[in-house]
Amino acid sequence: MSYEVIISFLSGPYAYLGFFAVMYFCGLGMPRNGDLVMLGMGGVSGVSQLNPVILYFLAVVALNCGDSTTFIVSRNLGFRILRLWPLRLVMRAKKINWARKFLRRNGTRVIFLVRF
Repeated sequence: MSYEVIISFLSGPYAYLGFFAVMYFCGLGMPRNGDLVMLGMGGVSGVSQLNPVILYFLAVVALNCGDSTTFIVSRNLGFRILRLWPLRLVMRAKKINWARKFLRRNGTRVIFLVRF
């Protein structure tokens, strides 16, 4: 695939929407490094018609929306979400109790290290 084809695909009509979606899912906790996505789109904006200022604000809004979605779902559902079908197969009571004890002892350090 040539360089021009990749750039035209990444800077096409849905580039902003796709970028917002990827950054939103990064905010939800998708195992994707959002920094690399932002650097890549910054490079694409340098050789295309994409506005880097719009990309920056889209990234900020998308990441905050993803973080807020996770917070709101956790705040409203709490541990009840672990009773749902796919999660109850993985998260048994023994694991949940271990995680609670671990976070009670080391919660601040764990959250800081995981987040940054």
